[in-house]
Amino acid sequence: MAQVKNFSEAATSLAITQSALSRSIQNLEASLDVSLFVRNSRMVELTAYGTHLLVHAQQAILNVENIKIEIERLSELKTGSLVIGAGPIAVDGIVSTTNIQFAKDYPDVHVSLVVDELAGLLARLVEGELALAIGDVRLIDDLSLFNTVDLRQSSAQILVRAEHPLSHKTQITTQDLLEYYFATFNNAPAEIVSGFLGLDVDVYRRHLKYSSNDLNSILTQTKNSDSLAIIFACNGLEQVEAGALVALPYDAGVNEVHSQYAVISYKPRVLTPAASVYLGLIKSM
Repeated sequence: MAQVKNFSEAATSLAITQSALSRSIQNLEASLDVSLFVRNSRMVELTAYGTHLLVHAQQAILNVENIKIEIERLSELKTGSLVIGAGPIAVDGIVSTTNIQFAKDYPDVHVSLVVDELAGLLARLVEGELALAIGDVRLIDDLSLFNTVDLRQSSAQILVRAEHPLSHKTQITTQDLLEYYFATFNNAPAEIVSGFLGLDVDVYRRHLKYSSNDLNSILTQTKNSDSLAIIFACNGLEQVEAGALVALPYDAGVNEVHSQYAVISYKPRVLTPAASVYLGLIKSM
């Protein structure tokens, strides 16, 4: 059996009185209903029960120290993971840009992205599978269980290939648009898009010949045909800047449409340090 200090020396090292230490040991033995020490006039030794408890106690102390280290690393974002959810439209704009910057700033945090329709993302938020979700809040009627932080708005725009017949016009009318087919996202509300174009919903639907949840697919379709891509400016900005596509000078007037992306979190759940930093970063984009 392992030999230990006498209670007097042990109490001194713990900066408590010997009587207080004795009471603590007696209470512990009473709660476990076993004797932890063999006491005699010459020494104090651990019983078999005491030796078994000591092993677990030492492991518990080590676990606490490891937890302290892990919490410190988490608070400094030197470890950990972050699961973000986003709708297909948001992924190809602000979310991908934010993820790239977050990975540069915090390379030790593993980021996972889940792409789904917003209703599915909100269900995952409630289940705890996601820390944050990003999507267009106009698609959800009831957000009472969630906190939302609005992101910077982006105006709708019409993109065409660089040598499109409309690419050199200085002013675009609704009548000009009717000479071509449209391409946009699957879940873009027909009522909103048709209003932006100044068209009746049925007319718009007849001209909508290509839709997808993949931005690159829409832009590829546009670069290789005379289709008009109707998206938000934040989604096709890089292609426009590179000269592959041209944004038409179309003035929607009172029918102008803007994105309404927001970062969504579940109200009962406190954000982790990584989620809080991600939220601050995406707001600045």
